[in-house]
Amino acid sequence: MIDQRIEFVTLLSAAVSLLLVTSIAAAPSDDPVSGQTRIVSTGGRYLLEYRTHPSPIVLNEPFELFVRVRERYKRSPAKNVSLEVNAGMLAHNHGMFTRPEVIQTGAGEFQVKGMLFHMAGEWNLTFIVRRGLIKDRVETDIVVD
Repeated sequence: MIDQRIEFVTLLSAAVSLLLVTSIAAAPSDDPVSGQTRIVSTGGRYLLEYRTHPSPIVLNEPFELFVRVRERYKRSPAKNVSLEVNAGMLAHNHGMFTRPEVIQTGAGEFQVKGMLFHMAGEWNLTFIVRRGLIKDRVETDIVVD
């Protein structure tokens, strides 16, 4: 009987830990060590990590994104994927004045040049990850002062 209780408590503990890890992985989180933001894609296939240069983003100054796309559960670089990036101010119903250039630098790694936020406020940053005919999306909001 005591062994069964210990086994039940152990299983319950493991389940709660798994739920906590899953909920944390699904939400955007900033990694203070690397300066990267990590977000799980809407379809759950990918873990997207990005950082900006410069950081923080300077209003009305060009900046770059460095993006890494990983298989969500394996954490390995996502192979045979392409990336599209765009940004807009949803409250104002407009996008950027510039068209970003996405350059693949390795398996699942990209550099995005030509980003520019010309107005202060909340910008919605959208990443579209494609593998063949399947696409998955990552969105996050960035506030620029």
